[in-house]
Amino acid sequence: MKDRLLNLLMLLTVGLALGLTWLREPAPSASLTLPAAAVTPRPSPTLHPAESYQMRRAETRRQERASLLSLLESPAASQEAKAAAEEQLLSLARQEEIELAAEAALLGKGYDHALAVAREGSLTLLLRQELTGPQAELILALAQEASGLEREQIRITGY
Repeated sequence: MKDRLLNLLMLLTVGLALGLTWLREPAPSASLTLPAAAVTPRPSPTLHPAESYQMRRAETRRQERASLLSLLESPAASQEAKAAAEEQLLSLARQEEIELAAEAALLGKGYDHALAVAREGSLTLLLRQELTGPQAELILALAQEASGLEREQIRITGY
């Protein structure tokens, strides 16, 4: 009997609480805003290592170019230093042109994230895919056309 009485009191209490909640005037709806500290920032996408290398290479080239140009414009620099800086600027431009042309050709043929590293008289192509003989021949021909180098001066490797 005691249990039934307690159950009845509990039901009446819950019913009364529900009734009061239902009869209470609704509060003006406020939009839920989280404090700035509680908002989780979206992670930025991670760059592919090849893209990261290309960005660092471009920044390094920009700095080298700026240094060489300031040397060329310096009134204190000797004629020999200015001639060497001018030659180095031309070499830098040739290397950059070869790398960009080779990477663009490879990208156009479906080899994404390919890297080209040009140095005086050589070109190294870094690909992430395994190549068959015909694919390697095609890439070699593309690199030759883009760089103007001989086949012996071009190396294809994986990364």
